[in-house]
Amino acid sequence: MNYHNSVTYHWASIEYGRDRYVQVVKTKKGEIEAEAAAWDWGRRNLAPAVVNSAIVRYLGRSEPRVQY
Repeated sequence: MNYHNSVTYHWASIEYGRDRYVQVVKTKKGEIEAEAAAWDWGRRNLAPAVVNSAIVRYLGRSEPRVQY
């Protein structure tokens, strides 16, 4: 595989609300950035009190994939 044209996705989730709803986000940048993207999603879409009780988890990364 030519790694110059490959991409690896990193996944994180944010669990929120009384019923523990889950939103999954992905990024190409890395583990810390995936977690930050989940927090950003929460701040943009949820009430502050809900974000304060939310849980963010890093879910892992994909195998490198060829980007065309």
